[in-house]
Amino acid sequence: MKENKIPWVNLATIGTYLYVVSVLIQFGFNRYFGIPASFIESSIRANVVNFYVLIMDLLHIKFDLWGGLFLAALLILIGLVLSFFYYKYHRKALIIIIILFTLVLLHISVSYGELRAKNLITFSVVPESCGIFSLEETYVMPVIYDNKGVFVQYDKATNKLLNGFLVKELSDIPCKIETKDLGRLIQ
Repeated sequence: MKENKIPWVNLATIGTYLYVVSVLIQFGFNRYFGIPASFIESSIRANVVNFYVLIMDLLHIKFDLWGGLFLAALLILIGLVLSFFYYKYHRKALIIIIILFTLVLLHISVSYGELRAKNLITFSVVPESCGIFSLEETYVMPVIYDNKGVFVQYDKATNKLLNGFLVKELSDIPCKIETKDLGRLIQ
């Protein structure tokens, strides 16, 4: 069996790193809506689904074209640079490049989460006829956490997000939650 030349690179390390990337994407998404980091879903199931959505986004370039092309170009460029260093220089340079790449990717993960939130146009909403919010208040539910809906308020006229959020148990909502195309909500 061939020995691993970089001992700390193994399946557990890669899995942990991908888990951290997934959590940071959720952090960026929640931060855009003003939802605290304590509402990040930490289960493996939720993070596998989050990676599936990430891969589908990259394949279909659902977010800003520039963002998708930039990310694809960055990944290709980094792959080429790593290949070059691997064959031309010693292992220490390759390890430094890998560490720098992983740190940059962590930062990109938060930005990507914010980009996903910024470009989201379809939201879960509770119908006004349900009566759980006053008629002057309009809320969307961008996050479901632990069988609770996390609602953020927005101004219907300007589609501008307002400060604060509410958490409601999904089983306490007496009517069906609908999905509506509201357009982009701005900060």
